[in-house]
Amino acid sequence: MDSDSLGSEAVPDEKTAIPKIEPCAAVDPAPLQQEPIDQEGLEDDEIQTRIDLLKDLLVRLKVTRPEVVRVTQARHALWRFGRALREGHNGPDRYHQSEVRRQIAQFWSHSWRGKNTVSKILLLLVVYNGLPAVLVGSEAFVSVRISLQPEFELRPIVPKAAAWSMLAGVVLSSLTLLTWPSRRRVFLDRICIHQKDERLKAEGMLNLAALLKYSQSMLVCWDPSYMQRMWCTVELAAYLKCHPEGPLIIRPIGWGPCTIAGFLTVAIMLAVAVILLEHFESQAVEAVNSFVFAASVMVFMYFTTAVARAHFRAASTVQDQLRTFSFRNDTRCYCCSVNHVNPKTGQRMFCDRQAISGCLEHWFGSDTAFDAVVQQDVSAAFQRGVMSCLLPYAWLTGATIPIAWLGVDRGLRNLWYNRDSWLAFSNLTYLLSMWLGTIPVLVALWLRIPRRFQQRRSTRCREVMLNMACSVLIGIMFLVVYLTHFAIVESIPTYGIVTCSTMSPDDQDAVCDRSGCHGKLRTKKDLEDILGGPEWRKRKQELLEACGRWPYELKIFPPAGFDEDMEEDMETTEECMGDGPLIATFLAAQDEQELAQRRCSSSRHRQTAFLRFL
Repeated sequence: MDSDSLGSEAVPDEKTAIPKIEPCAAVDPAPLQQEPIDQEGLEDDEIQTRIDLLKDLLVRLKVTRPEVVRVTQARHALWRFGRALREGHNGPDRYHQSEVRRQIAQFWSHSWRGKNTVSKILLLLVVYNGLPAVLVGSEAFVSVRISLQPEFELRPIVPKAAAWSMLAGVVLSSLTLLTWPSRRRVFLDRICIHQKDERLKAEGMLNLAALLKYSQSMLVCWDPSYMQRMWCTVELAAYLKCHPEGPLIIRPIGWGPCTIAGFLTVAIMLAVAVILLEHFESQAVEAVNSFVFAASVMVFMYFTTAVARAHFRAASTVQDQLRTFSFRNDTRCYCCSVNHVNPKTGQRMFCDRQAISGCLEHWFGSDTAFDAVVQQDVSAAFQRGVMSCLLPYAWLTGATIPIAWLGVDRGLRNLWYNRDSWLAFSNLTYLLSMWLGTIPVLVALWLRIPRRFQQRRSTRCREVMLNMACSVLIGIMFLVVYLTHFAIVESIPTYGIVTCSTMSPDDQDAVCDRSGCHGKLRTKKDLEDILGGPEWRKRKQELLEACGRWPYELKIFPPAGFDEDMEEDMETTEECMGDGPLIATFLAAQDEQELAQRRCSSSRHRQTAFLRFL
């Protein structure tokens, strides 16, 4: 909350004198009653008396009555895209949406003078609705992906099934983020302090510091104006006084837009990559996948780079403010800005700064001691929670959840289409490790670049070029990681070379005893590719049943008419295959020219083609 004067409204336009307060058991507010006065205003001694009474009330950290401790559910504050926050003091009173409680789960501290209200709302939506949005979106993705998956049949998968599933996940996540009814009890001044009844409004203002004593945690929606608002400083000081070791949660308002932008960027990037890759042949898919993904990162990360640099600029400014913070010199209050005269009524206003300075002196020994607490403790907390990263790890994994969705898609594809549970598990595990491990590490390393070059450049052209350079850099980093994985992990010869012929089973047994060798098939899909020719279809079911469990060791039979002169041909084929995870499958070759296009010299009897195993 940011209230510039106790003689003002609870939200931004705070310019009226303190109204009367009914007596209560906890404190006698009678001396604080302010009767209508003439244009000449209050006498100096009366003003000083009221300042002393205000200071005494704040120092006690006791509420005037238990009914002042009120909370509201977060869903009321965030309903209709944070309407309560967007309306300010001009909207209808929402006091009826609050209720009396003994404890406040979380106190929302924010500056009403901050200009970017939308960013603040997005931050609160991510904090309270982010996890449900991720879970609902994931459930939507899996449900749509299963519905688009053919039954247990060996036929092509629905085109662009992953892209449609990704769209469903993004839409449901977005709707959940905006409409999830979070029931967590929080304190928001706009709702928990009456905005129409002047007596209740003033009472809520006077009890503001005491309410921090009943708060289990404090969420600071940080923006550059926060430490400049005197009453925001009072809230921070009161919480540090009541809860020296309590959870002080500092969240820059830029984190909300950055998280949402990152989520949409990753989802669109993966959807585009999946759609493009469906148009390439299987033997080129891995290479194309690497470069398409890297290019997508370069394009879409441009905007993330701009947001990251802006975040680090703002964070550096705030860090400098904290390191040199001075309550006397850095904070502003409304009463001092109008020279303690209400511009609407002409009445004199007593100075909030004097009363609050007295509170700080009582709580910390002096306002200088409070300055030291801010410069050391608060600055250290800000450094740990904000300056060290663009987003917390949990937020980063939530923003990149579409990568896990893609892992589910690959797993279902291999489980149902290729009938290979082990390959489905390995693909899913690989993408989960990318999501939870590789990408956070890469982002942490990459963030050193925009942090190092956070300063705004002299021209717009230089700004664009710098953002492009940073985005290209992270694209190159992803490409290097992907190609390294491809070169090291996938180059392990886990798949054998399979060469087949059209000989009869009796002939196969005969030549097998003479010169057979072994290769490994990982899925039934591999064998079906081998048995794709018309001469094999009549015996397909028989061979499938003979294969047993997978992976399966299969004999490599020489072609019909095998003789000693063709041994060299077989060795040439294996050399052409290399150590990469390629499978030599059987297709009908019409002539030697077609065989030559398969990158391996062979005789007419050797019917060989190459299929990239995914």
